[in-house]
Amino acid sequence: MFDARAENSALVKERRMFDRFVARLPIKLSASEQNFTNDILLRDISAGGARLVTTQRPIPREDINFWVQIPDGRDPLHLKGKVVWAQETGLDIWDAGVSFEKIRLMDLHRVFNL
Repeated sequence: MFDARAENSALVKERRMFDRFVARLPIKLSASEQNFTNDILLRDISAGGARLVTTQRPIPREDINFWVQIPDGRDPLHLKGKVVWAQETGLDIWDAGVSFEKIRLMDLHRVFNL
């Protein structure tokens, strides 16, 4: 039996330049008045992008700034990117893929150390 999801997943992995790392951390978006919250989470991250989980529908092609609260005692990690895809995964739950504009690998290293 043909499994389109498995084939699509394999194709996406082949196109990625960087490995993704699982990271479940709270996020604050620049447009948000909220503090760091479980309503917006970093699901995984790589040097090229990240997947976010949110209760608000992301807008594809939207530029975003977000801060990741890393439990290392330092200031939150500031990242800039563009929403490249969004998919509803449940009732008012959205996954969004973000492609980073620029990233300092030393900053990203803080996430990888977890």
